[in-house]
Amino acid sequence: MSFIIIIVSCLIPLLLAIRSPRWLIYYLLCTGALPFGMIFGEDVFTPFGRLNVLSLRGLGLIIGCGFVLLTNFEEVIPYWRKWIMWALFLLWCAASIFWSENWIYGLRMFLKVCAPLFFAGAVIAMKPKETDYKIGESAIFWNLIVLAAIAVICKLLGIVSFNGALTVPSHGAAVFAAFLMIPVALATAKIVCGQQRIKWIIAWLIAVSCLIAAYGRTPIAASAIGIIAIIFCCLPLILRAPFVVTSSFLTLLIFLDIDYFKHRMFYKNADITFFKLFSDPRYILDHLDTSGRFNLWNTLLKKFYDPDPLFGSGLGATESYLHGVVSASSARAVHSEYIRLSCETGWVGLLIFITAGIVTILTIYFAIAKLPANYKHVGLTTLALLLSYFIFCATDNAINYVNVLTIYVFYYIAISFCLLRQNDSKLNRANDMTQYAA
Repeated sequence: MSFIIIIVSCLIPLLLAIRSPRWLIYYLLCTGALPFGMIFGEDVFTPFGRLNVLSLRGLGLIIGCGFVLLTNFEEVIPYWRKWIMWALFLLWCAASIFWSENWIYGLRMFLKVCAPLFFAGAVIAMKPKETDYKIGESAIFWNLIVLAAIAVICKLLGIVSFNGALTVPSHGAAVFAAFLMIPVALATAKIVCGQQRIKWIIAWLIAVSCLIAAYGRTPIAASAIGIIAIIFCCLPLILRAPFVVTSSFLTLLIFLDIDYFKHRMFYKNADITFFKLFSDPRYILDHLDTSGRFNLWNTLLKKFYDPDPLFGSGLGATESYLHGVVSASSARAVHSEYIRLSCETGWVGLLIFITAGIVTILTIYFAIAKLPANYKHVGLTTLALLLSYFIFCATDNAINYVNVLTIYVFYYIAISFCLLRQNDSKLNRANDMTQYAA
């Protein structure tokens, strides 16, 4: 069985990459969120010891996409300006391995950071066409249907892994909810742009229902922000400010006045109301249920950030500590990429990461108006996913979820950049023709 999962995870991506970058991208998108752990088990025994199935799949992605980049580098070079901040982030992460006490964990973490950028490069290298966009959308749609069906069946059979939340057992509630942010953003953009409305209304209802039933606070809030961003971009200027205020009020109201969410958000939540937030905000913070995150973050910051705030303790330091020193009953992950990066790469690494995110978000935001009408939903989806992703990073392990979450986010970033370049090329050719005619 271990041999089979190694072939599925690592050898197949390489063979597809040799055959065609396009087939590799299709394979990764179509299988990204599928629960391989339900078939092969959570861990696999390999010649290198026990490895997690998700880790093996991430390794396969690196191998396949790395081959595509090496053999198609000339296709990626013209886009270097749009990826410069991400490249600087990778360089800083690579450098930080040298001052990490455990370089093995540092290398593992570096591969996770590289994976989505390698994937984005492979997407650009395949020179995406309209058929590729449609296949990508279909992959997300059918991943949603399959996961939702498995989750509902597991719920009906009583196979749940976290406080009765709707989930796929091999993924867990957090990973399941993380993927659901993808179809929520895509379906919202498709509906707003009037494309295949019936199909995507059904997808939106399924994704939102599963997301609420998964009981994930941050994914719900992140998806809400993504939806708000999509509608915001489509409104007339005069309506945007009132819409943001109204939607923000309603989002807060959901978490502060609906019992379903209050029980997940707060201790002793009977006294928590929307008006309490303004009359006594300290009371709200004191009763916020962080599932032990604040204590964990405080411990990690003191141990790994405080000794060297500028450079941190080296990539992989927190994961090595949590896996090797902390008892099995304690936290096994940082549950915040901003805390992790602060501890491991210092404020320099964190600043580069945040800057790369802000630059990309602004690039996509200002590019939406330039995209042709039939591709506007691509820009809107990308913007929503970026915002959702960086909000999700605040309280969860987004970098770890390479196949389930991050490749879809960076797939849309790459697609948007390709569309922008194609549009700029058309404009330049039109201007050249005009000048020639004159």
